[in-house]
Amino acid sequence: MSRILIIVAVVLALAAAVYLGCDTPVAPVTEKPAPAPIAWIANGNAPPVTEEYVTYAAKFDFVMHANGVWAGRQGAMDRIHKRNPNTRLGEHLPTCSTGPWIIREEGKDNYYGRLMAAIDGRWAVTTERDTASIWKNFPIFDFMDPSVRTDVIRVIADHARVDRVQWFMWDYFQEQYGHPSREDGVFGELDLDRDGIAHKEDPDERELMHKVFRWYVAEMRDALPDSVLLIPNGNMAMFHNDFAKLFDGIYIEQFPNWFFGGQGPLLHNALDPTFVAPGNGPRSLFHLTAPDRYINGLGFVLLGDVTPYHDWRALADTFSFVVPAFNQTGQPEWPAIFEGD
Repeated sequence: MSRILIIVAVVLALAAAVYLGCDTPVAPVTEKPAPAPIAWIANGNAPPVTEEYVTYAAKFDFVMHANGVWAGRQGAMDRIHKRNPNTRLGEHLPTCSTGPWIIREEGKDNYYGRLMAAIDGRWAVTTERDTASIWKNFPIFDFMDPSVRTDVIRVIADHARVDRVQWFMWDYFQEQYGHPSREDGVFGELDLDRDGIAHKEDPDERELMHKVFRWYVAEMRDALPDSVLLIPNGNMAMFHNDFAKLFDGIYIEQFPNWFFGGQGPLLHNALDPTFVAPGNGPRSLFHLTAPDRYINGLGFVLLGDVTPYHDWRALADTFSFVVPAFNQTGQPEWPAIFEGD
């Protein structure tokens, strides 16, 4: 009898809800909510393809290794996707800088060798007409030259298509580039427009560079498969909403040490919706996760180097599309992140 009364009461409650114009009540969700997305940013080459590696990589929503690393590794990619079809396998993509892993492959028939052939010695220069650099004295190609961009993009797009790269962390787009003129063997200051005026003292050059950035992104988009995500690093996408709108999200290096008011771990600034960094900085994660900020509305906000913060899961659950990223160099410590899950 009591069971019948309970059923009658539930039916009457539902009928009352409909009669009063309310939405049909929805049963409470008792299932465990989907875990927040997470990323693994492994600086350097991918580890050897072992079952341990494949199982570990498949735990993540985003995996990124050095540029070119997925060439010839389709077997590993298939095994990762068999375990987790939603894992996005990506690479580091330099905006203009080379590195030792690229330079040493010159003349070889591989991705890096083809990239060096596309550059063909067309380097950016300094005010002293020395070869320019923005990172550790490695040369940067002249991305201000549209013919250089065309040749470089063709190699990158072919690689993405053939080797099925799903996303790139494009590193990095900056309002103003530094130049390691303090290093031995570097003469003069960065001079991208070759007018003899140092980059840091040439607002016209920087304005032109910002335009070139937009052309560069559009050209890359046209060449890549539509499904490939582009997620940039650097302060251009942090400080300029119109630039961020060209991308599928943003990568924030060494979160929250950079961009949130200083080099200290200023997590409270990142979580303060009223925060404005001195000068030009981002407002907070509320600003960076605004629903109309990226090319398709919501974008993925990857928080690099977030490992030290024990509340990273709560952080990701607070903001839709925030993706904590665990950065590692060398061989991963497999249980470090998932122990106790």
